[in-house]
Amino acid sequence: MKLPQFCSNNIRSWFGMAEGHFVLQGINDELVCYYNVLTALPESVVNCIADFVEAHLPADPYTQLRIHLLAAHQMSDYQKVEEIKRMPALGAQKPSEFLNEMLRICPRGQEANIKQNFATGKLSAADKQAMEESGLCFYHFAYANEAQRCRKPCAWAGN
Repeated sequence: MKLPQFCSNNIRSWFGMAEGHFVLQGINDELVCYYNVLTALPESVVNCIADFVEAHLPADPYTQLRIHLLAAHQMSDYQKVEEIKRMPALGAQKPSEFLNEMLRICPRGQEANIKQNFATGKLSAADKQAMEESGLCFYHFAYANEAQRCRKPCAWAGN
């Protein structure tokens, strides 16, 4: 079985894909899952968890490997906020793509704050002007028909 290429910047999603492969292949043995994941990791990642890999295997090797990998690649909430602050302005990205990237990084439970405080601050001056001229709130400007929130005043036709 070949697992997807490891992506350390979104490790939870990578594990979701890997576990999907395990389900589709009918694999639920901890040891088989452990070796499938271990052999899919780049050398640089294995080096980060070498103490675990070189130790005696625990009774639940896949679960423990997953815990070690998540701990080794997890940013603190402060680091996540700093990463969002360092993001370049919207540029050629769609507002919804930009916001999705911010939400992927943001600390759990802070999604509403990120949307409100950071998203509009990262729009270029031209995008802010276009949003103001359209009379739309950020959510309708970014998501159009898929917007699940709205801030008044908003000129969205469905309001």
